[in-house]
Formats: sequence, structure tokens, C-alpha cells
Amino acid sequence: MKNAVFLVVGLTALTGYAHSQSTAADFQIEVVVKDEMVSLTCEQGCAWQEMTFTLGLYRQQGVDAYGMTKGKEETATSDSPFHFALRRENGQLVFDNLKGAAWVSLQAGCNKHCRLHLDSEGIKSY
Repeated sequence: MKNAVFLVVGLTALTGYAHSQSTAADFQIEVVVKDEMVSLTCEQGCAWQEMTFTLGLYRQQGVDAYGMTKGKEETATSDSPFHFALRRENGQLVFDNLKGAAWVSLQAGCNKHCRLHLDSEGIKSY
């Protein structure tokens, strides 16, 4: 009986994981960082095409399909298919998924200059 309980719990966990991946939003964003300036170019899945903002150390900027957001407090009411928070921390660019991506959090080494490709599956460096 103990084995049956563990099997059911294991299958439920795997089903939840597969469901979260299959419902990931379809977006593609190019991220370019030069010093404190961050430029985003949406290649697919956004209402915006380009945006640029300053992102100092330990500061955070929310981004969704419609543009810049305040962050986590907007997730519950937004009809955007994706939402993530972006921050710089210890020479890393950190992306925290708030909605619509298959990943929970991603980090990329980006001290002063970098160029990345972000989508619902992860990050690729150029």
C-alpha cells in the first residue's frame, strides 16, 4: 500500500511538470546589456517591439507582453501570456519567471556587456 501512495504522488508531480511546460507562452526576446542600459527587442509574442531602460545593481524591472511592469503585484490581474522580472546581481543577469515560462529562474554571466536570446524555454548566448 505504501508503494501505491508514492506512485500516485510521483505521477501527480510529473503531470504538473508536463502541464506547465505545455502551457508556456510563445515569446522570443533579444536582450542586450551595455553597462547599466538594458535594451530588449521582441522578436515574437509581444505587443511592443523595442524598449530600453536603466537597470542598476540590485534593482528589478518587470516585463510582460505589453511592456514594462511594476513586478509581482501585476501578475494576478494581467492578461499577458508571460511575465518575468529582470535584475542584475553579482555580475549576473537574473530572470525570474512570474508567469508563462517553462523555467522558474535563469542566470547569465553579464557583468557589463552581453547579448542574449530569451524565450519560454530558457536563455541562449550569442
